[in-house]
Amino acid sequence: MAQSVSEKLGDVSVRAKEAEDSIKASRSESSEMRKRREGQVRASAGQRKQKLQQSAENARGNVTKAWSDMTGQVESNVEQIRSQIEAKKEEHDRAKATQTAEDAEASAAYAIEFALYAIDVAESSVLDAMVARENADARQAA
Repeated sequence: MAQSVSEKLGDVSVRAKEAEDSIKASRSESSEMRKRREGQVRASAGQRKQKLQQSAENARGNVTKAWSDMTGQVESNVEQIRSQIEAKKEEHDRAKATQTAEDAEASAAYAIEFALYAIDVAESSVLDAMVARENADARQAA
């Protein structure tokens, strides 16, 4: 049986906890291990993106287009930021390296804030969906 949207919201907290645990574990790892972990997370994000795109293709209406447009814009922005950080990583000057690290940290902080915002939007959407379902069920019963 498919999960309800309220049950799917629980997946968000599970995934957030996994991310938190992963970051904690990476603190004691070598730089090479962190890079490997980052590659795994990016691959997982790519798979999640494909699943999201498939869901969008299966859904209907303007809502799908709006979410699809937003997802594309976020992805474009993330890739632009990553490209800038990667380009800066090549610079060897100590001051520039420090600035690169600060930029990467600022990017991570923004990504976390965006994720928190997305959770708020998801919660609001689930509540809205529950009210809409209750309304539809009430009209069916009448």
